[in-house]
Amino acid sequence: MKLLTFLPLELILDIVKKHAQDPTRRLAQHLLASEVTSLVHGHEIALRTAADHRGMRGLPSAPTDTTEHDTAGSKDLHVSTTTIDGELARSLVHGQRISKILLLVGLAKSGSAALREIERGAAYYGTLDSTDEASPGGIQFRKIQDPSALGEEFITRGNLLLLRVGKWRGKVFKVVDDTH
Repeated sequence: MKLLTFLPLELILDIVKKHAQDPTRRLAQHLLASEVTSLVHGHEIALRTAADHRGMRGLPSAPTDTTEHDTAGSKDLHVSTTTIDGELARSLVHGQRISKILLLVGLAKSGSAALREIERGAAYYGTLDSTDEASPGGIQFRKIQDPSALGEEFITRGNLLLLRVGKWRGKVFKVVDDTH
């Protein structure tokens, strides 16, 4: 960080100390990523990218402490802090196998790749579980068990389709009537 950022040495030492106490929080990595993104792409893009990343991890859109960025292992996603990736016509979801939808939205490179992701347990769908104390108002991801399951089974209230492959590749779509 000393070489790649213009942060004061005191702040860098403080982050390194906090990182040593709990490396799973990845404070140093997040701060470095934010600083480098800001230098390369600008402050506005860095803030948006950080907010999107926190949203994918189920954290508030703005950290309460500038050094508080992430906690490893969270699989929650808060819709309020996550951008909608696009809209899908209802006819593209209803009656379609979930493996085909993974291909359609770009989470798999082929139908076979989508099937492999499901079979190895790396494909997930999001459900809105506002009653769950672990993620109030958030989304719980569950493994897609059946590759022949139909897309309408995975639409949440609010007509959202939340899909994830692996730990980080996730997409949120609004399912709209075909007339849109």
